[in-house]
Amino acid sequence: MLVYHYTKSKTLELIILQDRIHFKVSHYSTYGNDDYGWTTKVARPIIASLCKQNYESFDNDWDFDPFIISFAKRRNCPRMWRNFGNYNKGIMLALDSTLIAQTAMKDSLPDVFMKCKYFVDNERRRQWLRTCRKEDFFVPSNCLQDDLMIISSFLLPNRYKREREYRYVVPIHRGFYVSWNPETKEPKIEDEPLNKYTDKDGYFFVDFHVILIN
Repeated sequence: MLVYHYTKSKTLELIILQDRIHFKVSHYSTYGNDDYGWTTKVARPIIASLCKQNYESFDNDWDFDPFIISFAKRRNCPRMWRNFGNYNKGIMLALDSTLIAQTAMKDSLPDVFMKCKYFVDNERRRQWLRTCRKEDFFVPSNCLQDDLMIISSFLLPNRYKREREYRYVVPIHRGFYVSWNPETKEPKIEDEPLNKYTDKDGYFFVDFHVILIN
């Protein structure tokens, strides 16, 4: 199955490299149309309820903001052209979804690639969030809230259903490491570094390794 990625024409030479397709990724909070705000508003109360139901902690101050690459199953999708394709002046790339899915599952805490969901009511969203951790495409972590927030990134308003969006989500699970501070002689707790996702210019990226035909 093919999925389509929309972007500006000038970024093509940065994406198509000799041995891979190189995507710079964006935080979900930078997306237009307030997709992030809608998802957060709708999903957070459901996730809090599911955590309570499963006797798991819920941190209301945790702002989940994953990296996302957007694709559409629909070819020539007006909203994708508008939001990502430079208002119909950009380009559309067609990619094999199997390649993307294989890339997503390569790590022990993998990225997630799947189609978005466009439920019309919160009860259906709740049912889907409750069961989604058991699906083959997802490898659960030891934190229910993290997992449900990752999955909630695939919830979109029903009015966007026609575009049939797929998303590649880099979760960035909450993590930390402890180092020793020689000056204070005390342990120092820091956020988990994101170097594995950062290129030499400091941009976050995901690579899909392919054999390109000249």
